Amino acid sequence: MESILNQLGKVLVELQIVLNLLIPVQAQILPPQVINVKQLIIEKSEEYKVNPQLALFIVQKESNFDPLAIGDEHLTCNLSKSPNFGKPIRSRGLWQISDCSNWEVSDLEAFDIVSSTLWAMKRLKEKPSIWSVYRDWVN
Repeated sequence: MESILNQLGKVLVELQIVLNLLIPVQAQILPPQVINVKQLIIEKSEEYKVNPQLALFIVQKESNFDPLAIGDEHLTCNLSKSPNFGKPIRSRGLWQISDCSNWEVSDLEAFDIVSSTLWAMKRLKEKPSIWSVYRDWVN
């Protein structure tokens, strides 16, 4: 069942990209040109006053710059207040946004390069330790 949901999530992201090619520029979530992920992360890091090398380090370690990456499925959500409590965790997209602790982030947002990066910049500024790989950065 989970693999079907993962495949569906990837299909939805691909559909969003196709729709972005058909929708007028003003209404698009993603720009029509191919986004340079590293450049976007650097630009948003500078805008949010976050260390760009730290941001690039986290994305490289978490997803290897794959916006469709899904990870942590071998783990179970143990956060009792999460609607996903007791289910396998799905960490999604470039920033591996967990559906256990960040259930309010939709799959469309988590897999969207721009939306997820804006979400991540706010958290990097406030509490970068939400990413377990941050420990590797500080050590």
